[in-house]
Amino acid sequence: MKKVLATILALVMALSLCSVSWATEDGDTEGTTATKPAVAKVGDQEYATLAQAINAEGAEKVITLIAETNEDVTIPDGKKVTLNLNGQKITNVSEDTIKVEQGATLIIEGSGTVDNVTHQKAAIYNNGAVILNGGSYTRSAEASTSTTDPNGNSYYNILNHGIMVINKGVEVTSKGHFSSLIDNGYYNYSESTNERKGYKEGVGQLKPSLTINGGTFSGGINTIKNDDNAELIINDGHFSNITQSAVQNNNVAEIHGGVFEANGHNAIESRYFAGGKNAGTITVTDGEFNGKVTISENAYASISGGIFTADLNSIIKSDPPMATIVKDGKTIYAVGNASISKAATDGSKVTVTRGETVELTDIPTGVEVTNNTSKAFTVNGNTIAAGKTACIANASLARAPLAPVRLAPLQWPISSVTRAFCRTCSRVRLSMEGRLYLCLFASIGCDLRTMLRGGCTDSELETAIGRIWSAREDRYSELRSMGA
Repeated sequence: MKKVLATILALVMALSLCSVSWATEDGDTEGTTATKPAVAKVGDQEYATLAQAINAEGAEKVITLIAETNEDVTIPDGKKVTLNLNGQKITNVSEDTIKVEQGATLIIEGSGTVDNVTHQKAAIYNNGAVILNGGSYTRSAEASTSTTDPNGNSYYNILNHGIMVINKGVEVTSKGHFSSLIDNGYYNYSESTNERKGYKEGVGQLKPSLTINGGTFSGGINTIKNDDNAELIINDGHFSNITQSAVQNNNVAEIHGGVFEANGHNAIESRYFAGGKNAGTITVTDGEFNGKVTISENAYASISGGIFTADLNSIIKSDPPMATIVKDGKTIYAVGNASISKAATDGSKVTVTRGETVELTDIPTGVEVTNNTSKAFTVNGNTIAAGKTACIANASLARAPLAPVRLAPLQWPISSVTRAFCRTCSRVRLSMEGRLYLCLFASIGCDLRTMLRGGCTDSELETAIGRIWSAREDRYSELRSMGA
């Protein structure tokens, strides 16, 4: 028994001598008889919580997360914090995971996760200035399965009432259908008694703004919602929605690029409401949009570029170049010279339907272009008159010295249409003007002259003719024999 008591006493004395220290909330260190692992550090100084690192002495600091942590964090007015997630995860306890006050700045870098698991709370709630250069922003306990019921746990992943910039490398995802993924602006601007819904002086910014330069955004009833008195600019990124709208604009928004997937739903929705805080004005200069484009009454859309699955003829009031493009049985609509050229892939048929100034470049070999406007325009430097169709060879092919072209002897005469042989026909006709006709009765030919004058090689010419022939649909004799 004496040996047991002596051993216990020795252990107690040893523990009393082994004091561990870490920084407290005011940045000082103090002794303790319990070991608590550090979760964050500033330089070489380690802190037991992320909140302690933020509130330590100094207005500006770079904090590195070194372990996962569960806490509610606030960046107070006057602080500028750069937070490196460092592959770690922050999960809230009961409030917003990270709240940024007006007058504070937060920059988040590196991979890692900011998660929220509480009803009506966000992973990021910003009233100051935030730049997201990395990280995943989630609500892992999001429970909503419909647009009418939060099911006990639903909210925005990000609520922005300040100034926010999101750059490439950021991922924001939700499995919910009740709340928007990101809400920029106020749900009800005039509801000043509730800072989360309305503008409250001294808490949020008068005109919140969100700029998205890249990243991946998926889910929510609306993936990106631009709300009361807010401004939204999207320059790039990938946005997907399966519930309502990839982008819902309720005030002023600009889209200059990005991919928007909302098949069967709204790729773009813009809404106007009276009162001065919901202008419903949207400007689109580029991007790829799979889904509907819905513009409400009194809302205004200026669309001068982009590739769409929706026909915009009834929406666009100005006169930018517009084309309908058909390939493999699918129809898309392109707005703007650059977008038409981008969408006109090998084997497609392009019909330009309107446009004050149409000038298409880098159209691939074998693309058929029809001019349904009232003016002539150029394709790869060649003029197509109004009402005409041409198959254009690409003038930008390699300009090697022109080698002699060896053509097989013409076989002539060829019998009439008494017995149609379109399906086994292997004949083409080359005109004096350098046009290749895929049927003896064809009135529209493909331009090879530009290619030849551009200095193409025999191999390039052979490839071009092969592509043109593989896209051939001419069968005059068959149609005539059927009485078509």
